[in-house]
Amino acid sequence: QGGRSTVNRDCKGQMLAEMALAFPIQVLLTLGILQLGLLSVARAHAKVAAFSAARAAIVEPAPAGLLRIGASRILKPDPAKAARLVLLPVTGRSLSGFARPPRSLRGEMLNRIGGLARLADPARLAAAQAKTRVEVARSPDRVRAIVRHDFELTVPGVSRLFAAAASAFGGAPGIPDRYGVPHLRIEEQCELRRR
Repeated sequence: QGGRSTVNRDCKGQMLAEMALAFPIQVLLTLGILQLGLLSVARAHAKVAAFSAARAAIVEPAPAGLLRIGASRILKPDPAKAARLVLLPVTGRSLSGFARPPRSLRGEMLNRIGGLARLADPARLAAAQAKTRVEVARSPDRVRAIVRHDFELTVPGVSRLFAAAASAFGGAPGIPDRYGVPHLRIEEQCELRRR
């Protein structure tokens, strides 16, 4: 009996040691998979944002340069605003060193997005304005929109590892110094033909 309890106690100690070694690795792997999922959602949003920017750039303005939506709203198509509105759900809130947008811009964007007003708080709007850049190239038969968005890595424990790995392996550049928290640059483009 004495030998049996000693073996049982040694097995329990071995299981505890194995768990102490394996658990942190398992947690890091799980958090890394979560961050990859968030990054893939942000890339999908960036693709839609590039399409929205190209669509806004290709829409022919009305004779006065304005489009009427409904009875009271008058809207001029703006590719940058279209891309920012699409990227709003995946835009983080870190904004160290950036000024808030003017109150008129915040109110204008909140009025235009209607149902997304809860999502579009002033901090997120300012972050979307600072972190999203749109370039539009027009030719007589085509429009190309390039959207660059600085995606905030939000999962604790792996965000800095992702930024360092992206910089080290030549992928998307990590941008930790500009905002104070790690970011990755996502770039998508869309080209549409005029009919």
